Amino acid sequence: MKKIIVLLPLILLFFLPVTHYASSPSDQKVKLRLNLKEGDVFQIHTQIDQDISQVLMGQPQNITQSIGVYYQFKVLEVKGKLYSVEVLYTRTSFDTDGLLGSVHYDSQENPEEIPPTAIGYAAMVGQTFNMVVNAKGEVKAISGLDQLLDHMLAVFSEKYPGSSSAMADRLKKQYGDKNMMATMQQMMAIYPNQKVGIGDQWEKRYVINTGFPLEVANTYKLAELTDGEAKIEVFSTIASDPTEPVDMNSFVFNYEVAGHQEGTLTLNTANGWTTESSVNQELSGEVTMNGESLPDPQTWPISMSTKNKLKSN
Repeated sequence: MKKIIVLLPLILLFFLPVTHYASSPSDQKVKLRLNLKEGDVFQIHTQIDQDISQVLMGQPQNITQSIGVYYQFKVLEVKGKLYSVEVLYTRTSFDTDGLLGSVHYDSQENPEEIPPTAIGYAAMVGQTFNMVVNAKGEVKAISGLDQLLDHMLAVFSEKYPGSSSAMADRLKKQYGDKNMMATMQQMMAIYPNQKVGIGDQWEKRYVINTGFPLEVANTYKLAELTDGEAKIEVFSTIASDPTEPVDMNSFVFNYEVAGHQEGTLTLNTANGWTTESSVNQELSGEVTMNGESLPDPQTWPISMSTKNKLKSN
């Protein structure tokens, strides 16, 4: 269970570049778009703090974990309104405390031994992938993920020989071209189809797979425009698809969870880049585990409270 849950926070691990418009009166409608330049470089830090509560066989089990991901977003080329960008992971950190004890990892400390639950995060450091994104934040192409996956699998295989097959399937679901493109799409293509003013709202829906599919419905609101900054409020409803199982070795897990998230984004109005965001998420429901070694399926309640923060230059 612990290894499965560790994958959950990645649903919100990347940047949120959003909009572009000039300062304008509060009654003016604005067009929200990206406006980046070749050579632009952004240093980004995402921090995810999560509390997880479960009751297994009548015994409460609580897990707290904190995940930090640092990465660089570099605009390599601009053709018209198409941006070729490179994403480089520069640092990761992972701390957890629960039934199996405490774990601490920070790639900046260059530890000699990497805890098993932190291997995935350790393997990301120094790896890159590329995307082509248009001014509306739509991901038109993505490349380099094969090399990222190969490196992560090599690290896992070195530490745990014989585990590469099951791990390969799991990583491909989360970091394969199709799912990563969908993940980037939902994070970047949030723009309204029409011009908006203060108080206007718009909606975006998407499905991402962080080990199991999550259907997310976002409502955005342009809340405030000041000199050089804009604030957007977001509220989301989230639900999993319990008919899509998670196959992990000899066990199959079905997640039936639902909840919401809400927060704010602070934008630089000159280039549309998100300089800061804070989103709180609440999910709860049930997990059902099936397996040949189990006489009957086992079901238990689960709840997750997550704080997601992002800061960028």
